[in-house]
Amino acid sequence: MKKIFRFLRSMKFGMLLLAVIAALSVAGTLIPQEQETQAYEAAYPVMGKVILFLGLDHLYSTWYYIGLFLLLGLSLLFCSVLRFGRIWHAKAALLAGAERADVLEGFSVSDPAAVLKKKGFRKASDRWIKNPLGLYASFVTHTALLLMLIACACVFALQEKEDYSVMVGEAVTLPDGTMIHVDAFSMEDEKSGKLEYRSDLTAVLPDQSVVSGEVRVNHPKYFGRYKVYQQSYAYAGQADIRTDEHGRDERAVLDGAAFLTLDGVNGISYMGNYGTFILTEDGQILPEGYPDAEGEMAEGYMIAILENGQQKLTLARPDETIVVGGVYYTFRAPAAYPGLRVKTIPSFALPFLYFSFALLVIGLYLCFFHIPAAAVVRGEQIALKAAGDPETVVRLLLESAENHSTKDQGDRPE
Repeated sequence: MKKIFRFLRSMKFGMLLLAVIAALSVAGTLIPQEQETQAYEAAYPVMGKVILFLGLDHLYSTWYYIGLFLLLGLSLLFCSVLRFGRIWHAKAALLAGAERADVLEGFSVSDPAAVLKKKGFRKASDRWIKNPLGLYASFVTHTALLLMLIACACVFALQEKEDYSVMVGEAVTLPDGTMIHVDAFSMEDEKSGKLEYRSDLTAVLPDQSVVSGEVRVNHPKYFGRYKVYQQSYAYAGQADIRTDEHGRDERAVLDGAAFLTLDGVNGISYMGNYGTFILTEDGQILPEGYPDAEGEMAEGYMIAILENGQQKLTLARPDETIVVGGVYYTFRAPAAYPGLRVKTIPSFALPFLYFSFALLVIGLYLCFFHIPAAAVVRGEQIALKAAGDPETVVRLLLESAENHSTKDQGDRPE
């Protein structure tokens, strides 16, 4: 049991966990998350099935990714608790180590106390100590890492997410009054011609401040307390409707099946089906690729015309006008619009995370720049005990002693 405990709190185990988590996180950044199955099979012809089998399409919620963080948290907890138990005795142990230490060879000055003061040592009873805060460095660093993990866990566990389909030119209002407007949406990079789903957004926050930006797959953006992702896309049919030949068009955006009518009887049944169809000689409308079907290929909307109690299935081609019951329907090419995922992060999580990061910076500063050391003066010599590698402290003391000795020699009368 002790061997297991030592392994869990060892630096090698912690570094191994960090390396594996980092590698998986890079994979999660490169592979788009939470897309449709067909998207992975199309984008990764060879590795698509492997990605789906390993759950790399939803990496951050897989059992093994979460399990790695739990193990890392357990390791940090053991390290923090262990160091917390030792920290109270660390100063006394350091001073005791100086008492047992041998004096520095080749180091002898007339006033060792002056040298120690010059190098930042402070007297503690009959001994000297430098950088006592450095004794807390390891504990502070491990505690900060543990708090960062807890903060991240709070974000993952307590965040709320909602999916919205928003047409270009329209907006969605979130619970706190934040309004996110979709300015533009594209599915192809203009320069490279590659697929790149991107939404240009403008948000009006509750304090009426305005934030603009774009979101792409795996490149979300914060708008106030909300994190917005480019999640999906869809197509909506478009039809211009007017009640007389020279009247004003009213644009209808159709994101699902609908019955377009003025009197509730005569009109057009829109089925939400746009694509390429085969128009056979006997008047059938068949989907592209239908076995043994021959005829004219045409793009358009599959619709049903209901007029005078009769129904007729037909294909409405883009920019073609159909008159039903004295109403003019002109169908336009379908418009693509984005599906946005909006995540709400708990209000306390980000300040908690920032505090943890600041604490980590403090801990690392103490580790590298506040190496604790203790010294004991024995006549004109010094015995030194430093945490970690004492060479730097010894070198500084020797330089100081050389300067001090030179000064002593200059003050001597001839």
